Amino acid sequence: MNWDDLKILLALNRERSSRKAANRLGISNTTIIRRLELLEEAVGARLFDRTPDGFQTTSVGEQLVRTAIEVEDKIAEGERHVTGRDTDLEGIIKVALPEGPVQYIAQSFAEFVNQYPRIQLDLSASNEPVDLARREADVALRVLRLDAKLPKDIVGIRLGSMSFGYYIHKDLLSEVQAGRTPLTIMSSSTDEPDIKLAPTTYPTPIVKRHVMRGVNQMRAAILCRMGAGELPSIACSDTPEVVQLPDTKAERYGYVWLLYHKDLRQSARIRAFFKHVAGLQRNWSAAWDTSTSAEQ
Repeated sequence: MNWDDLKILLALNRERSSRKAANRLGISNTTIIRRLELLEEAVGARLFDRTPDGFQTTSVGEQLVRTAIEVEDKIAEGERHVTGRDTDLEGIIKVALPEGPVQYIAQSFAEFVNQYPRIQLDLSASNEPVDLARREADVALRVLRLDAKLPKDIVGIRLGSMSFGYYIHKDLLSEVQAGRTPLTIMSSSTDEPDIKLAPTTYPTPIVKRHVMRGVNQMRAAILCRMGAGELPSIACSDTPEVVQLPDTKAERYGYVWLLYHKDLRQSARIRAFFKHVAGLQRNWSAAWDTSTSAEQ
């Protein structure tokens, strides 16, 4: 048994799905299954039960997971200390970004890599939580709620505020306002969309239909005139054909933070990247927050 085996064990324990675990580790689903079978053979016991709800750890699996977490924490601590003492402006920086508005901060990254040609960026975009203590990323840009507090040992700077609003393609809106088609409201989850519209504003029925899980999916659906949906205000800033849904207001959701673990503060490349991207704070576009709070 080696560390690669334990990484597969932990990924399956956290994701409960071999496909998601494979994506997390950057390997194939077939490899995950094969390595798990070899690991169970080496241990001499079943580590997971395969159920309709996914992979569930057995009692033996739970014991091994606890050991694997201890090993993972020690390795991550060692990696942080090594990286934190790196004085060279070269190497890889793993950056975790929120899904959706990546394109609006990509220019800052391009300027950075042009300035530091020996540094390589490894970017991943997802709205899933990122554990900086376990080196899932070196630096993270994350959208945190207004009252959120930073986790222990995490250093960060608030770049600017961000709002969400309901948006619709203007051609579809014209059809709705003319009474030729119902107003379809799409949700980002199976929960009912939290939106109240005055019936007098829309002459046609208001239908809550379709689930678009993710900013990119919702934006594409709106552009294709499938309905209206909630998006970060910045996601519609460069699409004049998309407008805010009448009778709604953008609401400030939270702040975009630039974060890293305190153990990396002495790393030359992390410091250089953090200082450069923190410059976004000085010219934070008003398009990120179109709420009434931003006007005050």
